[in-house]
Amino acid sequence: MGGVKLWSKVIFYSAAISIVLVASGAVSVSWKTLLDAFFPVFRKEYWFFTMYILLYLLIPFLNTLIYNMSKVMHGVLVIIILLFFYIEPMLSAVFYEYDPTEGFSIIAFISLYVVGAYLSKCEDLSKKYCLLLLSGSSILMLFSKIILELIVKSLGLSFGTGLLYHNNSIFVLVNAVALFELFKQININTEMQKIVKWITPSVFAVYLIHEKPMIRKLIWSQQLAKILQGSDLLFYCIIILAIGCGVFAIGIVIDKILIKVIFRRVVNSKAALKLKGYCESYNELIRS
Repeated sequence: MGGVKLWSKVIFYSAAISIVLVASGAVSVSWKTLLDAFFPVFRKEYWFFTMYILLYLLIPFLNTLIYNMSKVMHGVLVIIILLFFYIEPMLSAVFYEYDPTEGFSIIAFISLYVVGAYLSKCEDLSKKYCLLLLSGSSILMLFSKIILELIVKSLGLSFGTGLLYHNNSIFVLVNAVALFELFKQININTEMQKIVKWITPSVFAVYLIHEKPMIRKLIWSQQLAKILQGSDLLFYCIIILAIGCGVFAIGIVIDKILIKVIFRRVVNSKAALKLKGYCESYNELIRS
């Protein structure tokens, strides 16, 4: 059910954005534009959601595997995943990389799901330990970028300088786990909870709006890149922060308006309800 609603929202925003841009003359009509607009998942307009929906379909089968293995066996599987998909890629300049997408494939999503399932069987990390892991891995990633840039420039090497902060880096995984554990233990007061609950349902829409390739090109234009390249550090940070906050706020407002006016009608349409029925049948089939 949740996957259907999210998928409907992806199609809705993809089509709406394309229609607005075509109507304004910012984008010309073509077969590519139409296919991208109405089949965004299959056209990989949103790589994250494309991988997410595939994982969503695989979760029942993964759960069968996970829940029928012992904690020891699960731990061994996690070690194998860490070695070959998070530690070995940092040596990709020398050795073969088993996931050449650098963490942007379904392999990475399945790996994270298996690791997350194992962590759910373990005790929570303390806040102090989470902060230590977060600060330590972040510092290592920052200095690795600086050091590798110096090495690459001085020796004229061809490998990248982001080996330690790619999506499939062990340090990125450590940061993700530490942040998740840290936020899980944070107590939020009642007023803040209300704000978070109001904003949270629209965060996905912010992603859909600003990550649409056509919108991303408009936001991060060549003109902006030239301005930022010639600016000092303070101005650079202010502009980046202002753009991020502006995109987030505008996306939230757009979503709140569109949900009330249009999206709820789309989700409750006959076609959407029929699709939900098919998904429920699928869920019953894989549970049997």
